[in-house]
Amino acid sequence: MQIPVKIQLGINGNGVNSGTISINEETIGNTSSWAGSYHILSMDRHYHDYIFRPTQKFNEILDFPSFNSFSQLTWKSRSQQVIGNIGECIAAILARTCLNAKICDIAHLRTKGNIKTPDFIMNLEGQEINNLFSIFLEDLNFQFIRSKKWWAVESKATYDIKKNDQRKKALIQLYSFWSENRENISAHLGYGIIITFVYEHTAVKGEHREIWITLLLRKNANEFKEFLNSNPNNPKIEELNKQFFEKSEEVVDGDRC
Repeated sequence: MQIPVKIQLGINGNGVNSGTISINEETIGNTSSWAGSYHILSMDRHYHDYIFRPTQKFNEILDFPSFNSFSQLTWKSRSQQVIGNIGECIAAILARTCLNAKICDIAHLRTKGNIKTPDFIMNLEGQEINNLFSIFLEDLNFQFIRSKKWWAVESKATYDIKKNDQRKKALIQLYSFWSENRENISAHLGYGIIITFVYEHTAVKGEHREIWITLLLRKNANEFKEFLNSNPNNPKIEELNKQFFEKSEEVVDGDRC
């Protein structure tokens, strides 16, 4: 099926329609073999079951006893590992389709201990970044996106971007990566991408799916590094957002993906 793609500059920037991308069970199944970090068989079937079917309900148990802190589980829980794999697969497909990345340009990240981390680093051509986000970059001049560079990329999948906006969590994961590496990758600090797959299937609203690609560009290198040094862990999201460019004014939709 064709899923609409939206692009934005900054996590609070306006979303701009940027065409559609074809994603189905087969593409998810094929991509999961190299893009899904969790070893889960039959991701094509999981994708169909999670995305196209409403959450399954348990039978109600009559005369269920009353407890202070417990109640009957009425709906089946979706595995976060499966949801994570779906988000990673879609991010990889977007990178391949919209940013012309090769499989060898896409690498998973892991950490030591409990340090937060984005899912990937991706070796992306600056020209491809410029082409996709050209509508936001007309008045900005970044040396970093003039050539091929490694970008920190976080993927998310969420059922409702308004009620459960995972982009803030993704930004914190990217920030942790920048903070931990602020001395050895100074040129890369404050540059990142968030890819968010939004899926919804309810009796009231029906089916709704879209993919958001969020470009993060820090405003000032010295000020951002100073912010990292002053706030190495758990910065306030409102203060962190001020470090990045955003475009909130209305811009023209296009077909860039």
